[in-house]
Amino acid sequence: MKNEQHVIITLFGATGDLAHRKLFPALFRLFKEHIIDEHFAVIGTARRSWSDEYFREKIKEACLEESEDSEDINRFTSHFYYLSHDVTNTAHYVALNNLANSLEEKYSTHGNRLYYMAMAPQFFGLIATHLNEENLLNVSGYKRLLIEKPLGRDLESAIQLDKEIKNAFKEEQIFRIDHYLGKDMIKFLPKLKSLPLLKENWSYKGISKIEVTMAESLGIEHRAGYYEGTGALRDMIQNHALQIIASILSPNNRPESGSQQTLRSISLSELFIPNTDQIKQNFIRGQYGEGDGQLPYLSEEGVGNESRTETYVAGKFESQSPTWKGVPIYFRTGKRMKTKSARVDILFKKPLIILKGLKPINVLSIIIDPNPHITGRLLDKENSRWSVDWRTLTNGEKQIEAYQRLIEEALNGEKADFVTIENLKQTWRLIDPIESYWESEEPINLPTYNSGSMGPELANKIIKDDSGWLFKK
Repeated sequence: MKNEQHVIITLFGATGDLAHRKLFPALFRLFKEHIIDEHFAVIGTARRSWSDEYFREKIKEACLEESEDSEDINRFTSHFYYLSHDVTNTAHYVALNNLANSLEEKYSTHGNRLYYMAMAPQFFGLIATHLNEENLLNVSGYKRLLIEKPLGRDLESAIQLDKEIKNAFKEEQIFRIDHYLGKDMIKFLPKLKSLPLLKENWSYKGISKIEVTMAESLGIEHRAGYYEGTGALRDMIQNHALQIIASILSPNNRPESGSQQTLRSISLSELFIPNTDQIKQNFIRGQYGEGDGQLPYLSEEGVGNESRTETYVAGKFESQSPTWKGVPIYFRTGKRMKTKSARVDILFKKPLIILKGLKPINVLSIIIDPNPHITGRLLDKENSRWSVDWRTLTNGEKQIEAYQRLIEEALNGEKADFVTIENLKQTWRLIDPIESYWESEEPINLPTYNSGSMGPELANKIIKDDSGWLFKK
Protein backbone atom coordinates (compact mmCIF):
# COMPACT_ATOMS: atom_id res chain seq x y z
CA MET A 1 0.00 0.00 0.00
CA LYS A 2 1.48 3.31 -1.08
CA ASN A 3 1.44 6.22 1.34
CA GLU A 4 -1.10 8.95 0.74
CA GLN A 5 0.45 12.28 -0.22
CA HIS A 6 -0.32 15.41 1.79
CA VAL A 7 0.20 18.30 -0.62
CA ILE A 8 -1.07 21.48 -2.24
CA ILE A 9 -0.48 21.50 -5.99
CA THR A 10 -0.53 24.88 -7.70
CA LEU A 11 -1.01 24.58 -11.44
CA PHE A 12 -0.01 27.56 -13.56
CA GLY A 13 -1.76 27.27 -16.93
CA ALA A 14 -4.78 25.41 -15.57
CA THR A 15 -7.06 26.44 -18.46
CA GLY A 16 -4.68 25.13 -21.13
CA ASP A 17 -4.81 22.12 -23.41
CA LEU A 18 -2.12 20.15 -21.54
CA ALA A 19 -3.98 20.45 -18.25
CA HIS A 20 -7.24 19.31 -19.83
CA ARG A 21 -5.87 16.42 -21.90
CA LYS A 22 -3.15 15.07 -19.62
CA LEU A 23 -2.81 16.58 -16.15
CA PHE A 24 -6.35 16.37 -14.79
CA PRO A 25 -6.82 12.73 -15.93
CA ALA A 26 -3.40 11.86 -14.46
CA LEU A 27 -4.32 13.41 -11.11
CA PHE A 28 -7.65 11.57 -11.15
CA ARG A 29 -5.87 8.24 -11.67
CA LEU A 30 -3.62 9.05 -8.71
CA PHE A 31 -6.76 9.84 -6.72
CA LYS A 32 -8.37 6.51 -7.62
CA GLU A 33 -5.20 4.75 -6.43
CA HIS A 34 -5.28 6.81 -3.19
CA ILE A 35 -1.89 8.41 -3.86
CA ILE A 36 -3.78 11.64 -3.30
CA ASP A 37 -6.99 11.26 -1.32
CA GLU A 38 -8.24 13.33 1.62
CA HIS A 39 -5.24 15.52 2.25
CA PHE A 40 -4.60 17.34 -1.01
CA ALA A 41 -5.80 20.43 -2.83
CA VAL A 42 -5.15 21.78 -6.31
CA ILE A 43 -5.13 25.49 -7.05
CA GLY A 44 -5.57 26.21 -10.74
CA THR A 45 -4.41 29.60 -11.99
CA ALA A 46 -4.61 31.39 -15.33
CA ARG A 47 -5.74 34.76 -16.66
CA ARG A 48 -9.33 33.69 -17.40
CA SER A 49 -12.01 34.72 -14.91
CA TRP A 50 -13.35 31.31 -13.93
CA SER A 51 -15.18 30.35 -10.74
CA ASP A 52 -14.39 27.27 -8.66
CA GLU A 53 -17.61 25.69 -9.92
CA TYR A 54 -16.82 26.28 -13.60
CA PHE A 55 -13.27 25.02 -13.10
CA ARG A 56 -14.58 21.83 -11.51
CA GLU A 57 -16.98 21.27 -14.39
CA LYS A 58 -14.06 21.49 -16.83
CA ILE A 59 -12.15 18.92 -14.78
CA LYS A 60 -15.16 16.59 -14.81
CA GLU A 61 -15.25 16.82 -18.60
CA ALA A 62 -11.55 15.96 -18.76
CA CYS A 63 -12.00 12.89 -16.53
CA LEU A 64 -15.16 11.38 -18.01
CA GLU A 65 -13.24 8.66 -19.84
CA GLU A 66 -11.56 7.65 -16.57
CA SER A 67 -14.73 6.84 -14.63
CA GLU A 68 -18.52 6.84 -14.85
CA ASP A 69 -18.83 7.12 -11.08
CA SER A 70 -20.13 10.67 -10.62
CA GLU A 71 -19.74 10.47 -6.85
CA ASP A 72 -16.07 9.57 -7.23
CA ILE A 73 -15.47 12.41 -9.69
CA ASN A 74 -17.35 14.90 -7.50
CA ARG A 75 -15.27 13.95 -4.47
CA PHE A 76 -12.12 14.42 -6.56
CA THR A 77 -13.09 17.79 -8.02
CA SER A 78 -14.14 19.15 -4.63
CA HIS A 79 -10.41 19.46 -3.88
CA PHE A 80 -9.90 21.90 -6.79
CA TYR A 81 -9.93 25.69 -6.50
CA TYR A 82 -9.44 28.40 -9.09
CA LEU A 83 -7.74 31.78 -8.84
CA SER A 84 -7.61 34.21 -11.73
CA HIS A 85 -3.98 35.20 -11.81
CA ASP A 86 -1.74 37.67 -13.62
CA VAL A 87 1.77 36.27 -13.24
CA THR A 88 3.25 39.79 -13.47
CA ASN A 89 1.12 41.18 -10.61
CA THR A 90 2.64 40.96 -7.11
CA ALA A 91 -0.75 41.33 -5.41
CA HIS A 92 -1.97 38.14 -7.10
CA TYR A 93 0.79 36.13 -5.43
CA VAL A 94 -0.31 37.47 -2.06
CA ALA A 95 -3.84 36.23 -2.82
CA LEU A 96 -2.42 32.89 -3.97
CA ASN A 97 -0.45 32.53 -0.74
CA ASN A 98 -3.51 33.37 1.37
CA LEU A 99 -5.57 30.73 -0.44
CA ALA A 100 -2.81 28.11 -0.10
CA ASN A 101 -2.49 28.79 3.62
CA SER A 102 -6.24 28.39 4.16
CA LEU A 103 -6.28 25.13 2.17
CA GLU A 104 -3.30 23.83 4.11
CA GLU A 105 -5.28 24.19 7.29
CA LYS A 106 -8.43 22.67 5.75
CA TYR A 107 -6.73 19.60 4.24
CA SER A 108 -3.81 19.15 6.66
CA THR A 109 -1.18 19.14 3.90
CA HIS A 110 1.84 19.32 6.24
CA GLY A 111 3.25 22.40 4.51
CA ASN A 112 4.08 20.49 1.29
CA ARG A 113 3.87 22.50 -1.93
CA LEU A 114 4.22 21.36 -5.52
CA TYR A 115 4.25 24.08 -8.20
CA TYR A 116 3.59 22.99 -11.77
CA MET A 117 4.34 25.36 -14.66
CA ALA A 118 2.32 24.29 -17.71
CA MET A 119 2.23 27.60 -19.55
CA ALA A 120 4.32 29.91 -21.74
CA PRO A 121 7.97 29.33 -20.76
CA GLN A 122 8.92 33.01 -20.94
CA PHE A 123 7.17 33.38 -17.57
CA PHE A 124 8.93 30.53 -15.74
CA GLY A 125 11.70 32.67 -14.26
CA LEU A 126 9.31 35.48 -13.34
CA ILE A 127 6.93 33.10 -11.54
CA ALA A 128 9.77 31.46 -9.61
CA THR A 129 11.04 34.87 -8.52
CA HIS A 130 7.59 35.95 -7.29
CA LEU A 131 7.02 32.67 -5.47
CA ASN A 132 10.21 33.33 -3.55
CA GLU A 133 9.73 37.05 -2.91
CA GLU A 134 6.07 36.75 -1.86
CA ASN A 135 6.89 33.99 0.67
CA LEU A 136 5.09 31.14 -1.06
CA LEU A 137 8.18 29.00 -0.54
CA ASN A 138 8.40 29.73 3.18
CA VAL A 139 6.73 26.45 4.15
CA SER A 140 7.38 23.76 6.73
CA GLY A 141 7.26 20.86 4.27
CA TYR A 142 8.85 20.25 0.90
CA LYS A 143 8.66 22.69 -2.01
CA ARG A 144 9.12 21.35 -5.53
CA LEU A 145 8.83 22.75 -9.03
CA LEU A 146 7.69 20.85 -12.15
CA ILE A 147 8.38 22.58 -15.45
CA GLU A 148 7.39 21.68 -19.00
CA LYS A 149 9.33 22.20 -22.20
CA PRO A 150 10.54 24.20 -23.98
CA LEU A 151 13.33 25.05 -21.52
CA GLY A 152 14.94 27.86 -23.49
CA ARG A 153 15.34 28.09 -27.25
CA ASP A 154 19.12 27.63 -27.23
CA LEU A 155 21.95 26.97 -24.77
CA GLU A 156 22.33 30.59 -23.71
CA SER A 157 18.64 31.12 -22.92
CA ALA A 158 18.43 27.74 -21.15
CA ILE A 159 21.31 28.71 -18.86
CA GLN A 160 19.71 32.11 -18.17
CA LEU A 161 16.36 30.50 -17.35
CA ASP A 162 18.08 28.05 -15.01
CA LYS A 163 19.74 30.94 -13.16
CA GLU A 164 16.40 32.69 -12.70
CA ILE A 165 14.69 29.57 -11.41
CA LYS A 166 17.57 28.80 -9.05
CA ASN A 167 17.11 32.13 -7.31
CA ALA A 168 14.10 30.38 -5.77
CA PHE A 169 14.63 26.61 -6.07
CA LYS A 170 17.62 24.31 -5.61
CA GLU A 171 18.50 21.75 -8.26
CA GLU A 172 17.16 18.89 -6.13
CA GLN A 173 13.79 20.68 -5.97
CA ILE A 174 13.47 21.15 -9.76
CA PHE A 175 11.74 18.47 -11.86
CA ARG A 176 12.16 19.13 -15.60
CA ILE A 177 9.61 17.01 -17.43
CA ASP A 178 10.19 15.17 -20.64
CA HIS A 179 7.14 12.94 -20.63
CA TYR A 180 8.80 10.37 -22.91
CA LEU A 181 11.02 9.41 -19.97
CA GLY A 182 7.85 8.36 -18.15
CA LYS A 183 6.55 6.14 -20.94
CA ASP A 184 6.26 2.42 -20.29
CA MET A 185 8.65 1.21 -22.97
CA ILE A 186 11.37 3.72 -22.06
CA LYS A 187 11.07 2.60 -18.43
CA PHE A 188 11.31 -1.02 -19.60
CA LEU A 189 14.46 -0.50 -21.68
CA PRO A 190 16.98 -1.51 -18.97
CA LYS A 191 15.22 -4.87 -18.56
CA LEU A 192 15.03 -5.37 -22.31
CA LYS A 193 18.72 -4.60 -22.76
CA SER A 194 19.51 -7.04 -19.95
CA LEU A 195 18.18 -10.05 -21.90
CA PRO A 196 21.30 -12.24 -22.28
CA LEU A 197 21.59 -12.19 -26.10
CA LEU A 198 20.72 -8.50 -26.33
CA LYS A 199 23.16 -7.55 -23.58
CA GLU A 200 25.90 -9.42 -25.41
CA ASN A 201 25.16 -7.62 -28.68
CA TRP A 202 24.16 -4.14 -27.42
CA SER A 203 27.18 -2.29 -28.86
CA TYR A 204 29.01 -1.71 -32.14
CA LYS A 205 29.96 -5.38 -32.04
CA GLY A 206 26.38 -6.47 -32.61
CA ILE A 207 24.50 -3.46 -34.00
CA SER A 208 24.79 -1.96 -37.51
CA LYS A 209 22.51 1.06 -37.03
CA ILE A 210 19.81 2.58 -34.85
CA GLU A 211 16.80 4.56 -36.05
CA VAL A 212 14.42 6.72 -34.00
CA THR A 213 11.14 7.69 -35.66
CA MET A 214 8.64 10.10 -34.08
CA ALA A 215 5.92 10.44 -36.71
CA GLU A 216 2.76 12.46 -36.16
CA SER A 217 -0.30 12.22 -38.40
CA LEU A 218 -1.73 15.58 -37.30
CA GLY A 219 -0.60 19.05 -38.40
CA ILE A 220 0.02 22.03 -36.13
CA GLU A 221 -3.68 22.14 -35.11
CA HIS A 222 -4.12 25.91 -34.51
CA ARG A 223 -0.81 26.16 -32.61
CA ALA A 224 1.00 28.40 -35.10
CA GLY A 225 1.79 30.94 -32.37
CA TYR A 226 3.90 28.33 -30.59
CA TYR A 227 5.14 26.33 -33.56
CA GLU A 228 6.35 29.24 -35.67
CA GLY A 229 8.81 30.14 -32.93
CA THR A 230 9.91 26.56 -32.41
CA GLY A 231 9.90 24.18 -35.39
CA ALA A 232 10.32 20.41 -35.44
CA LEU A 233 13.98 20.36 -34.38
CA ARG A 234 13.35 22.25 -31.15
CA ASP A 235 9.89 20.80 -30.59
CA MET A 236 10.74 17.09 -30.85
CA ILE A 237 14.46 16.40 -31.36
CA GLN A 238 16.06 18.64 -28.72
CA ASN A 239 14.03 16.91 -26.03
CA HIS A 240 12.08 13.73 -26.82
CA ALA A 241 14.24 12.17 -29.54
CA LEU A 242 17.52 12.91 -27.77
CA GLN A 243 16.20 11.47 -24.50
CA ILE A 244 15.20 8.30 -26.35
CA ILE A 245 18.63 8.12 -28.00
CA ALA A 246 20.34 8.63 -24.64
CA SER A 247 18.20 5.87 -23.09
CA ILE A 248 19.10 3.48 -25.92
CA LEU A 249 22.83 4.21 -25.70
CA SER A 250 23.03 4.22 -21.89
CA PRO A 251 24.98 1.22 -20.61
CA ASN A 252 23.35 -1.32 -18.29
CA ASN A 253 26.60 -2.60 -16.89
CA ARG A 254 28.07 0.56 -15.34
CA PRO A 255 26.22 1.01 -12.04
CA GLU A 256 29.29 2.73 -10.65
CA SER A 257 28.60 5.61 -13.06
CA GLY A 258 25.53 6.60 -11.07
CA SER A 259 21.83 7.00 -11.75
CA GLN A 260 19.90 6.69 -15.00
CA GLN A 261 19.99 10.51 -15.09
CA THR A 262 23.79 10.45 -15.01
CA LEU A 263 24.03 7.69 -17.61
CA ARG A 264 21.76 9.59 -20.01
CA SER A 265 23.88 12.73 -19.60
CA ILE A 266 27.06 10.73 -20.28
CA SER A 267 25.53 9.24 -23.44
CA LEU A 268 24.52 12.69 -24.69
CA SER A 269 27.95 14.14 -23.94
CA GLU A 270 29.53 11.38 -26.06
CA LEU A 271 27.58 12.30 -29.22
CA PHE A 272 29.66 14.23 -31.75
CA ILE A 273 28.54 17.85 -32.15
CA PRO A 274 28.01 18.21 -35.91
CA ASN A 275 30.14 20.66 -37.88
CA THR A 276 28.91 22.64 -40.90
CA ASP A 277 29.87 20.00 -43.48
CA GLN A 278 28.15 17.28 -41.46
CA ILE A 279 25.02 19.40 -41.09
CA LYS A 280 24.89 19.91 -44.88
CA GLN A 281 25.26 16.18 -45.52
CA ASN A 282 23.36 14.59 -42.64
CA PHE A 283 20.49 16.86 -41.61
CA ILE A 284 17.35 17.45 -43.68
CA ARG A 285 14.34 19.64 -42.96
CA GLY A 286 11.03 20.05 -44.76
CA GLN A 287 7.50 21.47 -44.64
CA TYR A 288 4.29 19.58 -45.27
CA GLY A 289 2.36 20.52 -48.37
CA GLU A 290 -0.98 19.38 -49.71
CA GLY A 291 -2.26 15.83 -49.63
CA ASP A 292 -5.11 13.85 -48.08
CA GLY A 293 -7.31 16.91 -48.54
CA GLN A 294 -5.22 18.89 -46.03
CA LEU A 295 -3.96 22.45 -46.21
CA PRO A 296 -0.24 22.96 -46.75
CA TYR A 297 1.68 24.41 -43.80
CA LEU A 298 1.96 27.86 -45.42
CA SER A 299 -1.85 28.08 -45.58
CA GLU A 300 -2.40 27.25 -41.90
CA GLU A 301 -3.96 29.98 -39.77
CA GLY A 302 -1.21 32.16 -38.28
CA VAL A 303 1.54 31.01 -40.67
CA GLY A 304 2.98 33.52 -43.12
CA ASN A 305 3.60 32.52 -46.74
CA GLU A 306 7.34 33.17 -46.32
CA SER A 307 7.73 30.91 -43.27
CA ARG A 308 10.97 28.95 -43.02
CA THR A 309 9.73 26.86 -40.09
CA GLU A 310 10.37 23.15 -40.57
CA THR A 311 7.64 20.59 -39.80
CA TYR A 312 9.97 17.68 -40.58
CA VAL A 313 13.54 16.90 -39.58
CA ALA A 314 15.76 13.91 -40.29
CA GLY A 315 19.39 13.51 -39.39
CA LYS A 316 22.24 11.39 -38.10
CA PHE A 317 24.29 11.46 -34.92
CA GLU A 318 27.31 9.35 -34.05
CA SER A 319 28.85 8.59 -30.68
CA GLN A 320 32.51 8.87 -29.76
CA SER A 321 32.00 6.26 -27.04
CA PRO A 322 34.15 3.14 -27.59
CA THR A 323 30.94 1.14 -27.08
CA TRP A 324 29.23 2.72 -30.10
CA LYS A 325 32.08 3.59 -32.47
CA GLY A 326 30.92 3.72 -36.07
CA VAL A 327 27.22 3.03 -35.36
CA PRO A 328 25.02 5.63 -37.10
CA ILE A 329 22.04 6.85 -35.07
CA TYR A 330 19.38 8.12 -37.45
CA PHE A 331 16.33 10.08 -36.39
CA ARG A 332 13.33 11.72 -38.00
CA THR A 333 10.19 13.47 -36.89
CA GLY A 334 7.42 15.16 -38.80
CA LYS A 335 3.86 16.36 -38.76
CA ARG A 336 1.21 15.19 -41.23
CA MET A 337 3.06 11.96 -41.84
CA LYS A 338 1.51 8.72 -43.01
CA THR A 339 1.12 7.24 -39.54
CA LYS A 340 1.45 8.13 -35.87
CA SER A 341 4.27 6.21 -34.25
CA ALA A 342 7.13 6.68 -31.81
CA ARG A 343 9.59 3.84 -32.18
CA VAL A 344 13.19 2.66 -32.27
CA ASP A 345 14.32 0.25 -35.02
CA ILE A 346 17.65 -1.53 -34.56
CA LEU A 347 19.51 -3.52 -37.22
CA PHE A 348 21.78 -6.26 -35.86
CA LYS A 349 24.79 -7.61 -37.71
CA LYS A 350 23.57 -11.19 -37.44
CA PRO A 351 20.24 -12.91 -36.68
CA LEU A 352 19.50 -13.39 -32.98
CA ILE A 353 16.99 -15.41 -30.99
CA ILE A 354 16.00 -12.78 -28.46
CA LEU A 355 13.38 -14.78 -26.54
CA LYS A 356 12.95 -18.53 -26.28
CA GLY A 357 10.46 -19.96 -28.75
CA LEU A 358 10.72 -17.03 -31.17
CA LYS A 359 12.25 -17.01 -34.64
CA PRO A 360 15.70 -15.46 -35.15
CA ILE A 361 15.57 -11.83 -36.28
CA ASN A 362 18.02 -9.11 -37.24
CA VAL A 363 15.64 -6.13 -36.92
CA LEU A 364 14.26 -5.34 -33.48
CA SER A 365 11.54 -2.68 -33.29
CA ILE A 366 10.73 -1.09 -29.94
CA ILE A 367 7.30 0.53 -30.22
CA ILE A 368 6.92 3.31 -27.66
CA ASP A 369 3.60 4.72 -28.93
CA PRO A 370 0.91 3.72 -29.56
CA ASN A 371 0.49 0.42 -27.67
CA PRO A 372 3.96 -0.39 -26.30
CA HIS A 373 5.35 -3.67 -27.63
CA ILE A 374 8.32 -5.12 -29.49
CA THR A 375 8.46 -6.75 -32.90
CA GLY A 376 11.18 -8.69 -34.68
CA ARG A 377 11.82 -9.65 -38.26
CA LEU A 378 14.46 -10.77 -40.69
CA LEU A 379 15.21 -7.96 -43.09
CA ASP A 380 13.27 -8.32 -46.35
CA LYS A 381 11.66 -11.60 -45.25
CA GLU A 382 8.01 -10.88 -44.53
CA ASN A 383 7.27 -14.43 -43.40
CA SER A 384 9.76 -14.29 -40.56
CA ARG A 385 8.15 -11.92 -38.06
CA TRP A 386 6.90 -11.94 -34.51
CA SER A 387 5.35 -9.45 -32.09
CA VAL A 388 5.24 -9.47 -28.28
CA ASP A 389 2.70 -7.22 -26.57
CA TRP A 390 3.19 -5.35 -23.32
CA ARG A 391 1.38 -7.83 -21.05
CA THR A 392 3.37 -10.78 -22.39
CA LEU A 393 6.62 -8.87 -22.29
CA THR A 394 6.15 -7.89 -18.63
CA ASN A 395 4.23 -10.89 -17.31
CA GLY A 396 1.05 -8.85 -16.91
CA GLU A 397 2.60 -5.67 -15.55
CA LYS A 398 0.11 -2.78 -15.47
CA GLN A 399 0.58 0.01 -17.99
CA ILE A 400 0.93 3.48 -16.47
CA GLU A 401 0.35 6.69 -18.39
CA ALA A 402 3.47 8.87 -18.47
CA TYR A 403 2.09 11.95 -16.71
CA GLN A 404 0.58 9.87 -13.94
CA ARG A 405 3.94 8.21 -13.36
CA LEU A 406 5.93 11.45 -13.44
CA ILE A 407 3.61 13.42 -11.15
CA GLU A 408 3.69 10.57 -8.63
CA GLU A 409 7.49 10.46 -8.80
CA ALA A 410 7.68 14.23 -8.23
CA LEU A 411 5.38 13.89 -5.22
CA ASN A 412 7.75 11.23 -3.88
CA GLY A 413 10.86 13.29 -4.68
CA GLU A 414 12.13 10.66 -7.13
CA LYS A 415 14.22 12.26 -9.90
CA ALA A 416 15.47 9.36 -12.05
CA ASP A 417 12.96 10.05 -14.86
CA PHE A 418 13.52 13.80 -15.03
CA VAL A 419 16.03 15.92 -16.93
CA THR A 420 19.04 17.39 -15.13
CA ILE A 421 20.49 20.79 -16.02
CA GLU A 422 23.62 19.10 -17.41
CA ASN A 423 21.47 16.84 -19.58
CA LEU A 424 19.58 19.90 -20.84
CA LYS A 425 22.82 21.71 -21.69
CA GLN A 426 24.07 18.68 -23.64
CA THR A 427 20.95 18.63 -25.82
CA TRP A 428 21.28 22.32 -26.70
CA ARG A 429 24.98 21.91 -27.54
CA LEU A 430 23.93 19.35 -30.15
CA ILE A 431 21.01 21.34 -31.54
CA ASP A 432 22.37 24.91 -31.57
CA PRO A 433 24.85 24.42 -34.47
CA ILE A 434 22.08 22.99 -36.67
CA GLU A 435 19.67 25.82 -35.89
CA SER A 436 22.42 28.38 -36.44
CA TYR A 437 23.33 26.94 -39.84
CA TRP A 438 19.71 26.79 -40.98
CA GLU A 439 19.07 30.38 -39.95
CA SER A 440 22.00 31.53 -42.09
CA GLU A 441 21.48 29.10 -44.98
CA GLU A 442 21.15 30.72 -48.40
CA PRO A 443 19.58 29.60 -50.60
CA ILE A 444 17.11 27.92 -48.26
CA ASN A 445 16.92 24.15 -48.67
CA LEU A 446 13.41 23.48 -47.36
CA PRO A 447 11.64 20.92 -49.57
CA THR A 448 7.94 20.23 -49.18
CA TYR A 449 6.51 16.77 -48.70
CA ASN A 450 3.00 15.50 -49.30
CA SER A 451 0.74 15.32 -46.27
CA GLY A 452 0.22 11.64 -45.56
CA SER A 453 3.69 10.62 -46.74
CA MET A 454 6.77 9.67 -44.71
CA GLY A 455 8.55 12.95 -45.45
CA PRO A 456 10.64 14.44 -48.27
CA GLU A 457 12.47 12.12 -50.66
CA LEU A 458 15.71 13.91 -49.79
CA ALA A 459 15.62 12.31 -46.33
CA ASN A 460 16.25 8.89 -47.87
CA LYS A 461 19.73 10.02 -48.95
CA ILE A 462 20.83 10.27 -45.31
CA ILE A 463 20.76 6.48 -44.98
CA LYS A 464 24.06 5.27 -46.33
CA ASP A 465 23.29 1.53 -46.56
CA ASP A 466 21.17 -0.66 -48.81
CA SER A 467 18.34 -1.21 -46.33
CA GLY A 468 17.07 2.39 -46.35
CA TRP A 469 14.82 3.37 -43.48
CA LEU A 470 13.91 0.24 -41.53
CA PHE A 471 10.45 1.63 -40.85
CA LYS A 472 8.91 2.49 -44.21
CA LYS A 473 5.15 2.70 -43.57
